[in-house]
Amino acid sequence: MNLDVLYSKISPNQRKIVEALLAHPEGLLSDELAEITGVSNKSHTMCNDLREKLEEHGLKLYIKREGVRSRWYIREVPTEITLNRKKLSQIENSINQLSIACDKIKKMLNITE
Repeated sequence: MNLDVLYSKISPNQRKIVEALLAHPEGLLSDELAEITGVSNKSHTMCNDLREKLEEHGLKLYIKREGVRSRWYIREVPTEITLNRKKLSQIENSINQLSIACDKIKKMLNITE
């Protein structure tokens, strides 16, 4: 993940929030976050804008209610699944083996289609 690209697209205050949250994978309560960063995180516009920018870079901002408080945290989101030819071949082989096993079971149970 290239954070420099992300940081170039967000405000200095948003960067402070992202850096604090990445440093605390367990998340931070909104008042803790404000204390650490010196940034108010009450703005819905700022929150939504930050959420969009993070998602563009494979990160997701979660805000979870804990009573009257909110816990903020960031998680990396897998953006793509890469299958190399060997793995794809293994998957195809497994599917073929399942098909053969199903046919054998049908034959043993005298099931016709």
